[in-house]
Amino acid sequence: MDTTSKTSGNQTRILASIVASSEDAIYAKTLDGIITQWNKGAEKIYGYTAKEAIGQSVSILTPPDRNDELPGILARIRKGEHVEHYETGRVRKDASLVYVSISISPILDAKGVVTGASTIARDITGHRRLEEALRKNIQLESANKILDSFGRAIAHELRNPLTVLKGNVFLLLKNYGDKLDSQGKNILEMTGHAVDRISGIVADLQDLCNASCPEIHCESVDLSSFAHAEAARLQASSPKRRVDWRIADGLVAKGDAGLLRMALSNLLRNAWKFTAKTEKPIIEFGMSPRDGVPVYFVMDNGAGFDMADAHKLFQPFSRLHGSNEFVGTGIGLTIVENVIRRHNGRVWAEGKVQEGATFRFTLAAEWPGPMPEVRAT
Repeated sequence: MDTTSKTSGNQTRILASIVASSEDAIYAKTLDGIITQWNKGAEKIYGYTAKEAIGQSVSILTPPDRNDELPGILARIRKGEHVEHYETGRVRKDASLVYVSISISPILDAKGVVTGASTIARDITGHRRLEEALRKNIQLESANKILDSFGRAIAHELRNPLTVLKGNVFLLLKNYGDKLDSQGKNILEMTGHAVDRISGIVADLQDLCNASCPEIHCESVDLSSFAHAEAARLQASSPKRRVDWRIADGLVAKGDAGLLRMALSNLLRNAWKFTAKTEKPIIEFGMSPRDGVPVYFVMDNGAGFDMADAHKLFQPFSRLHGSNEFVGTGIGLTIVENVIRRHNGRVWAEGKVQEGATFRFTLAAEWPGPMPEVRAT
């Protein structure tokens, strides 16, 4: 054997070794689409062993909605054309879909006649899924911007008409109340209550929009000071109520001051509302570390809730108590959840009917394990 033949043989063996060990699927087929060669990469990507694939039509890899691809590709190969970096979907042995980028070249005999085709296929499923996730994220961001704009516009447009309507109801009762019978007065009073409720929803929608704003200003926030201020405001709104406020001092966290004030205010207002019918109401704000992570909580001994309904708490307009029992908009806890999530934290609740509720939240992204199990206390 001369040197040229020996060199050619070595190159052939090296090339065969490269093909056999490649992570890409490399296989050959006849002009009728019958598989004649199948490497380890093809086994890995498509799930068929060489024994299972060789002798089969390459159509076993083609999804039903792409049956027209193979004849067109083979027609181009017969003309001696190359197909470069063609992205498509293929079916694995387990019937799952894999996305591949394929390059197909004609195989020529010694006379230059096309006798088959060789295919190199690279798995791009992960890349395609990432692209899809990014596309959906862009669409979601766009939708969120539209919804945010829409929410702000509604809040702005409704505020003035509601103020006028509320004023008119007040003036009617004040100036013409003596001319109305009891039914007429009741109708006006119910109208006034309805206006108050809608105004509350509008204000909460505005807060929800603010809680969803993209910018967060991180700074040291004195949560204890916020809690004391909100407690004083609530107490001033109903001086005759006697609530045992237990607010821990010195609780400082990192976050957006405006958003955290909003979340804490909603939690404290929630506790204030649901202790309205409790004989000796207690509302507590504190912090109890778990695994080195600060876990803040607002606890009360009010109406509580059934843990079977815990999953509904943070859904907008989802009320666990009738409006005739406790007045509210059904948005407050949605705002809380939004704010905490924006701070890479978690919020959950524990409760028992007529024995109170506890809302706990973290503000750190470094929670060491899964969220604590939600269970009744």
